[in-house]
Parts: sequence; structure tokens; C-alpha cells
Amino acid sequence: RPLEDRGRSSSNHTDLFGVSCRPSLLEQAVDGKVPDDVVNQEFEMATKLPEMNELVKGYVERVDTVGAFVRISRGVSAIVPLKHLADHFVKDAAKEFPVGTLVAGRVIDRDAA
Repeated sequence: RPLEDRGRSSSNHTDLFGVSCRPSLLEQAVDGKVPDDVVNQEFEMATKLPEMNELVKGYVERVDTVGAFVRISRGVSAIVPLKHLADHFVKDAAKEFPVGTLVAGRVIDRDAA
């Protein structure tokens, strides 16, 4: 949920908040607050697991010897094995898919642990 305290408490740690700058959410604010039903709907959408064959977008979080790790949404990440990064041979995956790159892919396997 945007602006929700995640309950972390430490003298050396600042609490982390999720913030949305989407105009579509800001426009729904009443007296400076987004209604709970809108926030709940957004939270459900952000944590929904994708279905098989669904087209998804996400940001590359890291790349290593097995492939790229992509953040699809809050709490949902995916691994893109090297053989599925491109139709051509990828010599240097970190160079072709740098951290922060927006990528799109199709869900081909699902292991909901």
C-alpha cells in the first residue's frame, strides 16, 4: 500500500514506504487521502501472480551466470534463463540487459513457492 509503514524499527534504519506518483491515483484523492478501496485494489494488482502465457513487463534487478532476474511487481520477481533472453546468442547478458532496463516477456513456467 502506498505510504504504509512496514513496521521496521531500528535506530539506524529509516522506514521504507511505497509511494505512487501516478496521476490516476492522485486524482482520486479526497482531502489528501486516496480511498481505501482504491488502495486495496492497487495493492492486489501489484501483488498478483501472473498466469501462464501472460505477457509481463518488469525491470532487470541483476544479471548473473544463470540469467536475468526481473522485478515484475511488488514482491513478484522472475528469472529469465540465458537461453530465453533473446533469439540470438547473448555473449554478455549484463551488457545487453543492464540493471534498471525495462523488459517484456511471456510467462513460460511458474513455481509459486
